[in-house]
Amino acid sequence: EGTIVGKVGGTDIGISPASVDGGATVVFTATPTAGYKVVGFYSDAECESNLIQEPKQAEGAVETYTISAISEDASVYVKFDYIDYTIAMAVSPSGKGTITPPSVTQAHINVPFTISASNTEGYTFNNWTSTDNITITTGGTTTATLINVTGDKTITANFTEDMHSVAVVSEDPSKGTVSTASVSNIGIDTKSGDIIATPNPGYYFTGWDIPSGVTLAAGYTNKSATIQINATAD
Repeated sequence: EGTIVGKVGGTDIGISPASVDGGATVVFTATPTAGYKVVGFYSDAECESNLIQEPKQAEGAVETYTISAISEDASVYVKFDYIDYTIAMAVSPSGKGTITPPSVTQAHINVPFTISASNTEGYTFNNWTSTDNITITTGGTTTATLINVTGDKTITANFTEDMHSVAVVSEDPSKGTVSTASVSNIGIDTKSGDIIATPNPGYYFTGWDIPSGVTLAAGYTNKSATIQINATAD
């Protein structure tokens, strides 16, 4: 998308057909809209085979084509196309999920495209964030539709660690004790503080057991035993 204007001596000659005096210099100016670029100036209306000038400026910039001392009828057309933008994908925290596709190398303005996120064990998808000027439509899911892409950008899928609480008990309080009744805010990567099992006189520590998914139980050594735990599910 864009516009083309022809001028002689700064005066707009209008778009085809236009009459100019022989020997005049005609300057054609092609202005792409945001997110588009000039592909080239052509002499055929289909803008396919008769290229008369390639772009000379950066993508998205205004281009000009000049006919000096015009001496015959001429046809000038301009072709516009999307600018291809690259969307890089990132995961935060790193390695705690994946994005499909892992990158997009042909993102276009006003052309929606969809990406999706998957979490690794022990993490849950939280939200999407991006560098400036990208509209993200999610509907509260791990799938996002991106629009309004106007440059190379980065999209980030954010994940949070699943946190849990675990009860800590002695299998028989008459035989020994534990240093805490519960631990909270632990996950697959976040450990608890030290949990200490201390046997009563005449008993020894036999080990830790998990009789249910949310309980850690201690049997009993003639020495104290210290561990750290992780949690992957409530």
